[in-house]
Order: sequence, then C-alpha cells, then structure tokens
Amino acid sequence: MKRTKMEWFRFATKHFPPDNSYAVTLNLKQLAFTTLGSRVRLCPQSASQNLRHFLNLINCQTFGNQFKRKKMRLDCFPVLEWSTAGNLHYHLILRNTYSEEFNLQAMKILIKELSNKTWFGYGDVEVRSHEDHGWVDYILKAVNDNNTDMIDVDNLNVTGLGA
Repeated sequence: MKRTKMEWFRFATKHFPPDNSYAVTLNLKQLAFTTLGSRVRLCPQSASQNLRHFLNLINCQTFGNQFKRKKMRLDCFPVLEWSTAGNLHYHLILRNTYSEEFNLQAMKILIKELSNKTWFGYGDVEVRSHEDHGWVDYILKAVNDNNTDMIDVDNLNVTGLGA
C-alpha cells in the first residue's frame, strides 16, 4: 500500500524520540540588507536557503570534519509557517542520531549563536525538549494531504528512512 505524503511525514516524525530530540522555533528577520546596502525580503525560497546555511553551521559545529567526510548530520524535520502577522518562521525537530548525549542548555546556546550568523536569523529562538507529545501536531497543524508545501523537503533529513 502506498502512503500519502501526509502519512509519510507523520511516519517520519516517529523517528524523533521525545527523550532525545529538540523542539525548535526559529523566528526570522523578514528583511535583510546585503553588503552593498540593498534590501532582501524573506520569501519561502530564501527562508529555505537560510535554514540550509544554519543547518550546515550547526552540523559543522556538532560533527566537525565528519560532517563533510562521512556525511554525518543532525536529523531535521523542518516546517515553514506564516504567523498571523504574516511573518515566516520555522518549527523544527532536531535529533543527533550519533550520540545519546542530550544537553538542552548547550543546544539552546548553540542554536541562538548560530542563528545569528545567518542572513535572516536574529537570535529569536525557542528550544525545548521534544518531550511534549503535542509538538508534532502543532507543527503540522497547517499541513494536510492537499498542502504539504510547508514541509521543507530540501532540508528534511531523517536517518535510515527512505521515501
């Protein structure tokens, strides 16, 4: 039996155990300035590119050279969402499948620091333990079989799970 996209996404979220995953909200600047002074407005494509840069930074910090040599990376389930005020932000589930170490405070500091190093990041982040079982329902609230566009499949990484 073939799964619908929504069934597959719900299945994928089961690979993020609550005791070893982080629930993250990355708020983004809606406008950034280039080095030449021109303005760049945040859109879904630039938000995805910004998240890719952030994930490269955090994977490099977490795994060092193994990030590139052995392709080690954090598992990430990213959902891009529009706020009621019309601002784009990300909800993520992050997990390090290569370590059982879980240090919420260290991850908060690292995410805030690295978020500031991206074009649209400004350190307005919220990081919690994924122990709240309502997190998956919350981040998928606007997603259904007819609208899976908000799941950023370009930045989706779930170890050992095929599409």
